[in-house]
Amino acid sequence: MIAYATDVEGDIEYWNRYVEFSAVLRRGQDGCVELDEGVHFVFGGDVVDQSRGDTQVLSELLSLKRRYPERVHFIIGNRDANKLRLRTELGAAHLAARPLRGHPGPYWAQCLRPTCTLTEGELESNSASSRLQWILKYTMGAASAFEHRRAELAAREAGG
Repeated sequence: MIAYATDVEGDIEYWNRYVEFSAVLRRGQDGCVELDEGVHFVFGGDVVDQSRGDTQVLSELLSLKRRYPERVHFIIGNRDANKLRLRTELGAAHLAARPLRGHPGPYWAQCLRPTCTLTEGELESNSASSRLQWILKYTMGAASAFEHRRAELAAREAGG
């Protein structure tokens, strides 16, 4: 048997419902998601950036993969693949070579270049934070992702 889930996009409530109703996944006594013997689980991508549970969903999927490496499989989705560019675009060399003020913006929408969408202070700071917020909102269709992640990490830090 093979079970398949996709497009959770950080929605922890959706993920929890999927696990609850799954024929092959369940929560163990310790709260960890477990996979039944003899079955495979495929996650079809788009794990993050639309809801407030990104890190929890990611942690649970990675835990499943670590515990059942031969039976848990990941397919990269477009919302996962588009994050690959962040390491380069948020790096010091790129920040210096392509400041926000001179960034051409996405080729498909010149009106979304940073000079059209960011404040003067954000353009001047040319910070990785300002750039990440701009990238998420204007080039990845994830306008709330930065604040969702901030809230999620703050709750984790507070023990929640």
